[in-house]
Amino acid sequence: MAEYRDVLRYLAQNPPLREPDKKMHASLLELLAKKLRGEEIKIEEKILNSSLMTPNKKYH
Repeated sequence: MAEYRDVLRYLAQNPPLREPDKKMHASLLELLAKKLRGEEIKIEEKILNSSLMTPNKKYH
């Protein structure tokens, strides 16, 4: 449980200022909640889906 406390402390001490940061914080909180409820988390699927939706600025 110490890992969760550390993540929550970090999120509380570093409030998001930009929209991408807000989305990252919300995603981390969602993952923590799922883990605490004992739900299965499919990280690879989430990463793949988000990378497909976000254009890579390097190539545009």
